[in-house]
Amino acid sequence: MSNERSVNGRRVPSAGQVAGADHSDFVEGLAGVYSGDAGRWVVQLREGSSQGAIAWARVSTDRQEEKGLSIPEQLREMRSYAEREGIEIVHEFQEAASAFQDEGKRVEFHRMLATAKADPRVSLILVHDFSRFSRDSLRAKVLVTELRAAGVRLVSLNDPVVDTDTAVGVYMEAITFAKNEAYSREIGFHVRKGCRANVQTRDPETGWCYKNGGEPPWGYRAVNVERGKRRNRPIIKRLWELDDTVISGRPVHEWVRHCLVEMAAKGATLRELSTFCKQHQLLTRRGTLVETTWASRLDAPRLLQYAGYGVWGVSSRRRVVHPPSEWLIVPDAHPAIITPGEAISIAETRREVNGSAFTTGRNAHHRLGGGIFRCARCGQSMVKSHDSYICATKHRQAKRGTCANGPYVKISQIDSDVAAGISDLLDVLSDRGNSLATINRELATAWERARDSGSRAKQAVLEAERLCADSDAFLGHAMSGVGPPQRGRLRLVPELSMIGPELPGRAPQISTALAARYARRARKAVASPDRLERKRLFRRLVKVIELDPERLEAKVIFRVPDDVTIPRGSGDWCAANSALLRSATRRTYQVRPSRKWLTLRSRREACGLPGRHGQTGSGELG
Repeated sequence: MSNERSVNGRRVPSAGQVAGADHSDFVEGLAGVYSGDAGRWVVQLREGSSQGAIAWARVSTDRQEEKGLSIPEQLREMRSYAEREGIEIVHEFQEAASAFQDEGKRVEFHRMLATAKADPRVSLILVHDFSRFSRDSLRAKVLVTELRAAGVRLVSLNDPVVDTDTAVGVYMEAITFAKNEAYSREIGFHVRKGCRANVQTRDPETGWCYKNGGEPPWGYRAVNVERGKRRNRPIIKRLWELDDTVISGRPVHEWVRHCLVEMAAKGATLRELSTFCKQHQLLTRRGTLVETTWASRLDAPRLLQYAGYGVWGVSSRRRVVHPPSEWLIVPDAHPAIITPGEAISIAETRREVNGSAFTTGRNAHHRLGGGIFRCARCGQSMVKSHDSYICATKHRQAKRGTCANGPYVKISQIDSDVAAGISDLLDVLSDRGNSLATINRELATAWERARDSGSRAKQAVLEAERLCADSDAFLGHAMSGVGPPQRGRLRLVPELSMIGPELPGRAPQISTALAARYARRARKAVASPDRLERKRLFRRLVKVIELDPERLEAKVIFRVPDDVTIPRGSGDWCAANSALLRSATRRTYQVRPSRKWLTLRSRREACGLPGRHGQTGSGELG
């Protein structure tokens, strides 16, 4: 009996024949019927199940290398494992950083993840153990889930293999990641305990307290001293002493005292301090003392250090500043450059002169700093970089971050657009085209409507309160014979104070005379050569600017000045309740980034490469 049958005049094999024979011809014929991905499926069947992998190695301390966890040792074990299992390593990545720190600092880690998701050859990520991947249990679970969705599996050489499709596997995976996080937190606890004890321990020879590490403030230098041995290894301790390096005829610590006592305590601005240091060629280990560097030199923890106090625990690893009550302050921890009284005098002078110890140059030509200009993608402020604004994330982490590919926006363009928007707002406020009459009618109508709705809401609340009181009295009377009822009073509506914001006592209006006078003063400030005056005007009239780095748009929200409203102080209410003012205070401008940035972005899009300026993962093998 023949195993073939006829279909539309063609001889095709029967089901039994297909089941027992080689399927390659059948698959090839079936793939020929379809287009697109069918050919790729056949190629995969022909080539077998060879897997491509990324080898990921990480260390966080030098001691891990001594314990056999060095990066070369990890890579050697992963290469040996891949050779035994028939896996091809197409990329190798490595990192020397903590796996429990800020994710934005793990540059190579994010490049590795991006490559794993983008490269179709990669189906595995090999690690020495799961702690090399991440010690944050929640973050690790999220990343592993994202990789599985992209078709990439995380494989550990030294952790038990679990099937995450089963209940036991889910438990075991969660326990493994939790164990790694718990171990990291335990180490952190003991490290902090040791650091806290170390800064309170005094050296038996000098009498000064030991330091935990890091660079000392300008005016000091760190010296390492040997204090005994442990396990045949010397015990090295760090102390601070005055920096006697002579610059321009005076030791460095004397220059520091001069800047603090003779200048900062007498009202010198940050720019004046920076200029003085440049004139006398006073440099720190990292270069010139610019204004932002001086701002950090004059904050409370640094002034305490200059007064001879040891300060520890000011901020966390994630730069969260703790309240002063949680700081550890040790007196006479190192030689003092200034006295405690002089430190207090400097802090009070800084507060009086600039309002804050962190105020930068008073004539800075960039006018939209301080949180007014923000990035809409990550929420960080736009900061000055040469002649442009860039996202603070890109400025601090140039290689990697949420906005690592953010645009450079010319300061001159944003300033001119904002100045044009301010001019349009001033035209409206100065009653050009009889706009104020329309605005005041809209404000009066909005105020009447808000007052009527508020009255009705208050009446509804009072009626509901009366009903609640009557229901309580009725239930109390009905249940008086069976003892006190165990019940709570039901609140049907919110309290009166929660209805909404308090309305002004009368309908707010824009005063024609006040608005005209304000517009004249504002236009004079815009045309003034005094940069400080223009900067103050911008900060008074601009509420917020948000840059959309994808659409290259800047959305600007202006303020209606409180000085032109009656009653005074109702500018925000007027801007929210007048259609004409809303259109005048909300503008969108198209920004023109630098030509270099546009060229780099077009190259990245054309190549389809992840990372900054089209970079791929380091150490690509395939």
